[in-house]
Formats: sequence, C-alpha cells, structure tokens
Amino acid sequence: MKVLTRVALTLSVLAGVAAASTAVAATREVVVTVVDMSGRPVAGAEVVIAAERESVAQTDEQGQVIVETTAATIEVTVTARDGASGSAKSSSDAINVALKGRS
Repeated sequence: MKVLTRVALTLSVLAGVAAASTAVAATREVVVTVVDMSGRPVAGAEVVIAAERESVAQTDEQGQVIVETTAATIEVTVTARDGASGSAKSSSDAINVALKGRS
C-alpha cells in the first residue's frame, strides 16, 4: 500500500510540474499612440514592436496602433513618413511616443 501511495504522490507531483511548464503567458493589448511635438496624432507612422520579433504596423488617423503581446515589457520604435522618429519601452498597456524632429 505504501508503494502505491508513493507512486500516486510522485505522479501527482510530476503532473503539477508538467502543467506549470506548459502554462502560456496571458495575451494583453497595448495601445501605442504616436504624436508630434505639438501633441497632434501622426497617422501612417511605421511602428516596430521589438518584443514581438520585429512586427510592424501602421498608425491609424488617431495615431494609434493596438498590439497584442504576451511580453511583460515591449520596446517600440516609430518612424513617420517624413523621417521623424521616436521610441519608448514600457510594461504599461498604453505607450505614448512623441516624434523628434516633427512639429
């Protein structure tokens, strides 16, 4: 009976370890807002998300992109059509990037 109890306990522990190792990080949405130095939204800016293996998106008319990520922290690099650029790194669900060289 002791052997069966040990086997059951060992299997229970192993099942717990396997479940923990296969756990998937929760996906969250991050809103990236791109503005010029005057605070106006920048539409059509290219947004590169380093945490998502260099995924690229473009901002909408409000200067925003919504990104789904499992990363705790993401790094964003932005380039506008006119060459103005900016970057930010954050663990927040909202990241604001003000482009340098554009007003």
